[in-house]
This record gives sequence, structure tokens and C-alpha cells, in this order.
Amino acid sequence: MMKMTRLMAGLTILTVGGTAVTLMAAEKVGIEEVMKKGFKGKPALVAKVSEGKASSDEAKKFLELVKNLGTNNPPHGDAASWKAKTDAIVKAAEGVVAGTKGATDELRAATNCKACHNVHNPQ
Repeated sequence: MMKMTRLMAGLTILTVGGTAVTLMAAEKVGIEEVMKKGFKGKPALVAKVSEGKASSDEAKKFLELVKNLGTNNPPHGDAASWKAKTDAIVKAAEGVVAGTKGATDELRAATNCKACHNVHNPQ
């Protein structure tokens, strides 16, 4: 049943002007991939976004990455804590994308690596 659900979520067929078009929905991104693409590197995407130095496209890319973070189960620790932390990151990233005043400060606070890793990183 789970495989069928993923298949249905990943593949949608639309008819546009009598022509069938196949679209792939955004694939779920794992925690390691989110960390690699959003939180590592020089400069890390999270740093550029939280400092207000990211382009609009970079901020949107970061938002999509962190939205995926919360769809994963925490590798360690309490699920409620994981949800609260990932929801706070998403809310702040949405604020940055929308241009909300103070959103970059909220994002810096929400992306405190040590606060999350102490609770949810099993390493």
C-alpha cells in the first residue's frame, strides 16, 4: 500500500489540449541530503539565507529543503521536539522568502545546529 501511495504521489497525469503530460512531484529528500545541500559548504546555503545574502531562488531552494526535513522521522530523540524544531525552521524560512521583517533573525535562532544535534543526532 505504501509503495502504491508513493507511486500515486510521484506520478500525475494531466491532459492538456488532448495531450497527456506526465509530471513528477517533488521527491522526498532525506535528512542527510538536506544537511548536505542546505547546511554544509562555504558558504552554507543556510548562512546566506539567514544573513540576507541569498538570492530569491536560493531562499526558495532552502525553504523547499527544510520543508522536507520535517517530513522525515527524527533519527534520535522525541518526535514532538523534532516537529517543533523543524516547524520553526520552516516558519522562519517562509518569512525570509516573503520578506518579513525579522525573519532572518528568526532563522538564525531556529537553525542553531547544536540545539538540534544534541537532541536528535545519534552520533
